[in-house]
Amino acid sequence: MKVSGEIGTTPVSGTSFICLTLLWGVFILLTMVGKSTGIGFLQFQHRSDLFLMALIGTTVFGTAISLSSEITWDFKNALYAGTRPMHLIKAESVGVVFGVIAASLGAVFFSTQLANGTLDLEAPQAHAFAAFALVLMGGKIMLGVFIVGIIFGVFAELLTGMGTAFGLGMYLPLGYTLALMTGGIARDLWEKYWLAPTVKKRGWSEKQKTMMTLDTYMIATGLLIGEAVMAWRWRYIWCSS
Repeated sequence: MKVSGEIGTTPVSGTSFICLTLLWGVFILLTMVGKSTGIGFLQFQHRSDLFLMALIGTTVFGTAISLSSEITWDFKNALYAGTRPMHLIKAESVGVVFGVIAASLGAVFFSTQLANGTLDLEAPQAHAFAAFALVLMGGKIMLGVFIVGIIFGVFAELLTGMGTAFGLGMYLPLGYTLALMTGGIARDLWEKYWLAPTVKKRGWSEKQKTMMTLDTYMIATGLLIGEAVMAWRWRYIWCSS
């Protein structure tokens, strides 16, 4: 929740790295205990089996925090808008059914296209996890860089209190980072030179100020969706030609 408040989204990748590391360590300890006590079900015969179990646990963890954070944001916005929790729970319950269908179809489509090489998408999270997996599996790839990154992350957290946000800005492609930074600067200027004077001049309540702020989220969401739709359309036209 701390990082969600810092960056405005769920830090699934950042916290999943921590979860994977912890599970890796727990399973290694269980294997050591199993071998010393002779308990068979605690032992992992192969290092790959141990890592596979850690990945499965991390997947469950990532899914859980994604859903819980999403529900938290929905409740926050709904309470601002005056929606009763009972009605919100009904909407969320109905959305689960359609969400499972849409997510399953989307997962099958994208995984098939990526596996066939039809889609060539940037995947910084996947590449970061792959490199991290190689390090945990005993590989020497970028181990020194990985250690340096830990040092920088700890330093950024102690210095600013926003180490995770700093790390996300480091591993995302520069084009995405610059876009996020530009949007953040524009948002700060808007709040300072338009929203704050308007709230003071018109005597708005905290609820009115919050509702006006939520409108900006909807505008930004529409821009993101529209950009994605147009980019996909032009990419399709370009590839077809």
